[in-house]
Amino acid sequence: MKNSKYILLAVLVAGLTSCQTQIENERTERIGSELEAGSCQSGADDFCGGPSDGDCWCDDKCAGFGDCCADIDEVCNATAPPATNSCVASCGGQSASGNCYCDDQCAEFGDCCSDFAAVCTSTPPPPPPPASDSCVASCGGQSASGNCYCDDQCSGFGDCCGDYTAVCDSTNPPPPPVANCDQDARYRVTANFTWNPSNVPNPHWSPLIGATHNAGVTIWDTGVIASNGVKVMAETGSPAPLAAEIQSLNGANQVLQGSGPVDSPGVTSLEFDIQGNFSVVTLSTMVAPSPDWFVGVSGLDLCGANGWIDSVNADLRVLDAGTDSGTFYTSANAVTSPQQPIEFHQGFVVNGQPFPLGSITFQRIQ
Repeated sequence: MKNSKYILLAVLVAGLTSCQTQIENERTERIGSELEAGSCQSGADDFCGGPSDGDCWCDDKCAGFGDCCADIDEVCNATAPPATNSCVASCGGQSASGNCYCDDQCAEFGDCCSDFAAVCTSTPPPPPPPASDSCVASCGGQSASGNCYCDDQCSGFGDCCGDYTAVCDSTNPPPPPVANCDQDARYRVTANFTWNPSNVPNPHWSPLIGATHNAGVTIWDTGVIASNGVKVMAETGSPAPLAAEIQSLNGANQVLQGSGPVDSPGVTSLEFDIQGNFSVVTLSTMVAPSPDWFVGVSGLDLCGANGWIDSVNADLRVLDAGTDSGTFYTSANAVTSPQQPIEFHQGFVVNGQPFPLGSITFQRIQ
């Protein structure tokens, strides 16, 4: 039974993968284009989880492609069925969805449902083989998979591999932050926003808000619960509460705040002085409108091994603040309870790769 299952899957995977890739490529090419009217509802039926009867979509990736139907929240949030990739009532066999297994062989085949250990056994299955998103043999550069990094700047960009600290800290320690940065420097930071949705009213960005600080300060980061100031910035775009929080932090040097709001697509910039003992910078701006989405850089150290870094550029990947559960840009407020950690938004992924909404560049000018 188990072997026949995988023979059938092998036959289907190639065709399904090719078809899925073609669909995602077509949706990528349409980003920013005018969409033909469509709806997630058709009489008593709905299109939740797939394409509508027009050009728009009703799946969990539509936010990233900018092609959600206007009624996706109204139709799909109310009618979406509960997740079925679960071992509840399925121990010893296949899940109700058919996408994963709950038997004593699933660990060997690598297809256990995520709650198999909790639901079906008191002994968790053996861990999977090491993922390719690893820093093993990649310290100082990019992982073998190309999905994450293992260099001394990955913490600032938020793209370190999961085992970066364990694998690389002893073999590739970061340089001392002040040793070669005794003299103050001046930088110009420029955010180039390329986000250009066709189905979002008045797309724009809130004023840049952040700080220069030392390495002991974390204003926000993935895996961390957002402070009230970060929550307000991500949900409303207001920089004031976050600026007040920064001013009270021991180890923060100065608040950095840009002008705004900024239309999208568009460009904004600001200049700032920086000192060797406060060589780290954090900045953020709200994706507006949105429930609680934002972009930025966290903990980027501008002091490198050879002194002040001349120029550094990063993609602006979308983050979810974990405070509002809305699924579309204009969703009504839906407080997330309990509040979740900040994470990269999985809806902004195209062909398995993050889809940035712009880029940010730090250029030393003095």
